[in-house]
Amino acid sequence: MKAVWVNTLFDVESRHFQYVYFLPDLMVTVIDVRFASMSGNLTEVKVVYTRTALTPEGNHHVTAMNEGDKTAGKEWQQAIDDYLAASRPGIKH
Repeated sequence: MKAVWVNTLFDVESRHFQYVYFLPDLMVTVIDVRFASMSGNLTEVKVVYTRTALTPEGNHHVTAMNEGDKTAGKEWQQAIDDYLAASRPGIKH
């Protein structure tokens, strides 16, 4: 499926990023990402997905993706932790 991605907000100073992607005849998704330093080498990341169906088929797609989001956070965290551990040996994440 062909998607069009647009970076709609890129604010390094405030650690706030936003992307929009469009799946023709299906849905539009806004992904809002905010980072906050917690302590030491810990960072809190908040990601909010807002999906809008464009067709009845899009409704089913939005529902399925929302269900997948329920477990995706832990998978993303593990992937990021693994990447950081490999790129910075000796630093715990």
